[in-house]
Amino acid sequence: MFLECPESLRNEDNYKLDVLQANPSETGVNELCEFNTIPNYHVITNSVCDFMHDVTEGVAPFNACCNHTFNKLQVFWINFWGTSSY
Repeated sequence: MFLECPESLRNEDNYKLDVLQANPSETGVNELCEFNTIPNYHVITNSVCDFMHDVTEGVAPFNACCNHTFNKLQVFWINFWGTSSY
């Protein structure tokens, strides 16, 4: 079983400290996000699904590659045996 260390998770307080530290290579934070100026929104506590990066650049190309490979194998199987057996 894995245990999560709450101190290692980013929250609003340590996010502010990381911004003030101004060391992106160590903290991973370049600057304060402008979206934090929106009322009732903070980049740490609110998350959204980004369709372009999550699906079209993530899952879809992998799925298309698998479908293409499967279709090629199916054509080979049909050509080799003369019929499809599934």
